[in-house]
Formats: sequence, structure tokens, C-alpha cells
Amino acid sequence: MGTGRERETGARERVRQEEERNLQEEEARAREAEEQRLAEEQRAVAAQEAARLAATRNELPVTPVKKKFRDFKEGSVVKSTPALARPSSYALKKLTDHEYVEMWYFTTEACRETALYERSTSHKAFTMSNVDGVMAWKSLNAHKASSKAVPDAALTWNQVSLAKNKFISCIIEKSWPNEHVESLVGLYTGLDSHPIREQEGGDQAVSQYHAEVRREWMDAVTSATGAEPFDISMINQARLQAIYAKQLTERQLNAIKRSVNQFIQLRISAD
Repeated sequence: MGTGRERETGARERVRQEEERNLQEEEARAREAEEQRLAEEQRAVAAQEAARLAATRNELPVTPVKKKFRDFKEGSVVKSTPALARPSSYALKKLTDHEYVEMWYFTTEACRETALYERSTSHKAFTMSNVDGVMAWKSLNAHKASSKAVPDAALTWNQVSLAKNKFISCIIEKSWPNEHVESLVGLYTGLDSHPIREQEGGDQAVSQYHAEVRREWMDAVTSATGAEPFDISMINQARLQAIYAKQLTERQLNAIKRSVNQFIQLRISAD
């Protein structure tokens, strides 16, 4: 009898142990499935966040790489003249990409602003940019236009004449074709020495001609409009004279308006 009860008890214990093992295995499988589900959710959330950042191109701070000190030659002296101020990263990138950029970026005041601004923000701000179909982090300075930039037509010819030296140096540095560089040099040489500048309002006409023609030339040589490229060094005298005549007429009309207004004010005061 005792032996039968022991066998029955042992059988029940084995069944209980088997059920306990099955339960533990089920719980383990459930935990594994839950961990896998959570991992998949985390990967999905990470992928969505990456897509959102790429789509919105949010500016993100990045930790700058610590710069190492370079060795110097003992007793060496700083140069007698300071380093020349350079145009902004934005303007230089435009030249690298063969895109139009306002001449203002090459003026003395713009380069001074760049020296102050980019020195304080360098390597601190980045944005997402599409480079040959690939999204990549690029310096925000290279993508941000200055709020102080003005169109070429708003510059005086003196500003353009000074800025063109830095502009020419930069396009040579960016490996623009020699014939394009020479054509632009010819334009500035021709306008600088043009006899119309000796007339009242001549510089204004030259500045307007430069603003119109340089934009048209850039559109043409980069195939942005499909227009036929032309040699910008060849000054269209008729067009320059037409611009001068139009501006002269506008100045004369404005002078007449001022005279009429002054006359009216005098009559009102007399009455």
C-alpha cells in the first residue's frame, strides 16, 4: 500500500514539475516576445525621428571638436599687416556652386561683418543639407544669407568698384573658367573707365547697368533661364545710354515735382 501511495505521490510531483516548467517556458517566451516588440517600437520611433529631422532640417547643436595647439617657431613675429577680411561662407558657397550672389557680400562692410559674426559662431551651428542626393550636416553659416545684404543696383559704383577686386580673387580661387574670369575683368575695366561716369548721374547709370547685366549673364552661363550666353566684357553702349536717359528723366521729373510742391507751400503760406 505504502509503495503505491508513494508512486502516486511521485507521479503527481512529476506532473506538477512538468506544469511548472511549461509555465516558466511560456513566461520566458512571453517576456522575449514583449522585449522584441519594445525593441521594434524603439527602432520605429528612432527612424521616425531621423526622418523628421531630415525633413525639417532642424538646427542642432553639436559638440565642437577640441582643437590642438600647433607648434610655433620661437622668436617668430606676427605679420605687419592683418589678414584680409573674407566674404561670408554663404557667399563663397554660392561661388563654389556657380550661383549668383549679390556683390554686397564682397564689399568692405560685409567682409568686416563676416569677420565678427562667423568668428563667434564658427562650428557651433549646423543644418541638414542635400548634397548630391545625400542628406548631410553642413555649417549653418554656409546656408544663411545676411539680413543686411542689398541688391547690386542699390550699391554705389564706388562700392562695386572696390568689391569687384575681392570678387575676382574669389572666383579665381573657386576655379571659375579663365574665359569667364577674363570676361568679368573686362566688364569692370570697361565700366570703370567709361566716359559716361564724367557726366552727372553717370555712376548711377553704370551701377544699374552692372546690376542688370551681371544677373542676366549669370543666368545665361549657368543655363538657369535657357538664355544665350554672351561676352559680358562687351558693353552694350545703347543699353547703357538708355539707362542713363531714363534715370535723367526721372531726376528731372522729381526736380519738377519738388519745385511745384515748394511753390504750393509758398502760396499757402502767403494766403
